[in-house]
Amino acid sequence: MLGTALAATVHPDWLLVAAPHSRTTFSILGNTGVALLAVVTCVQVTARMPRLTRLATPSVPSA
Repeated sequence: MLGTALAATVHPDWLLVAAPHSRTTFSILGNTGVALLAVVTCVQVTARMPRLTRLATPSVPSA
């Protein structure tokens, strides 16, 4: 089984596989891009709508 996994990662066609959790370079870059886009979108929304930042503050008063 180890030989099959090693052979699959050495062959360039392995980068184009659409299997779940394949951890290819393209899937890692794509996932990172989506995560960064989500963070930037949240920061932009809170910067443009200060009312939303009030909803995100803790409700417990500090001592």
